[in-house]
Amino acid sequence: MARTESMPIIGVPLGDPNGIGPEIATKATLGLLGRDYVPLLIGGLWLVEKALEVLEVRSQVPINVVIMPKDKDVEIVPDRINILHISAMDSTKLAPGKAAADSGRASLDYTRAGVELALSGKIDGIACAPSNKEAMKLAGSKFSGQTEFISSLTGARQASTVLVSDKFRVFQLTGHVSLRRACDSISEERVLHGIRRARVALEDFGIDDPLIAVCGLNPHSGDGGLLGTEEQEHIIPAINKARAEGIGVDGPLPGDTVFLKVQAENHDGILAMYHDQANTVLKFISEPVSVSIGLPIVRTTVGHGTAYDIAWKGVANPACMTAAIQVAAELAQVRKNRGVSK
Repeated sequence: MARTESMPIIGVPLGDPNGIGPEIATKATLGLLGRDYVPLLIGGLWLVEKALEVLEVRSQVPINVVIMPKDKDVEIVPDRINILHISAMDSTKLAPGKAAADSGRASLDYTRAGVELALSGKIDGIACAPSNKEAMKLAGSKFSGQTEFISSLTGARQASTVLVSDKFRVFQLTGHVSLRRACDSISEERVLHGIRRARVALEDFGIDDPLIAVCGLNPHSGDGGLLGTEEQEHIIPAINKARAEGIGVDGPLPGDTVFLKVQAENHDGILAMYHDQANTVLKFISEPVSVSIGLPIVRTTVGHGTAYDIAWKGVANPACMTAAIQVAAELAQVRKNRGVSK
């Protein structure tokens, strides 16, 4: 059958073949058969067949091989593993646990195919298995990671990340930079921009009039200026301007208690000032799903890496991959309900 307007199709690029991506993507898809959305694996057919062999279910699971569509919809078959075969890497090049140019190039090709399908509207979003930065670099990529690569493919200029775990949706004002640089980057303008972006992203989750908890930078949110003045000089003025715009904001809240407050109350998102303030608690609770905002397509990915040390041993946990597909499907459905074009 072809894709339908009522059944979102979520592309799942298999990631780095030498890592756990193909295995967890296949495992996750098996667990999601029969849902009201369809995962479409994107990568080498032989990788999926190998993953099914590792799981000892190869003969029990029917596979539908999808042809790369040009002027027609994606042809899918519910209750089967659907895979768009991409001939990017030969099976003889597989080297489990090793960062290699062949595997890096394949992961880039799988991701590119998923992005192209999403941009054309033939699928409703992508949920990416993990790629490896070193392998991508060996393949000649100039990008620091998968997100940057996707941003380039989509023409997005200001893509950023929200981490999702259970009821928590956490935004990072600053990302992979030194703590010193993160502190120096705090400004009223940047905080206000972060609050605005968080509101838009939360609305994409289907939340109207969201309430955003904004973290302070210093211990105890500066304790009235005794422990630092960034709150008085930058964060509080930004919060006041956001409130004047009609945005629901609470803060600045101390970073060491904000998660407890959000858990007990009805906040919809958290704006953290720096990377570890956002990630430490979430990664203690579980592996969060990473959602890219600022892209013209729905895109999620797992909150962990390629785990080369356990690649192709049949022990990789697909829970985060499953969650990434589910979150992508939820976001895609919200866009459908709101009539947002992809």
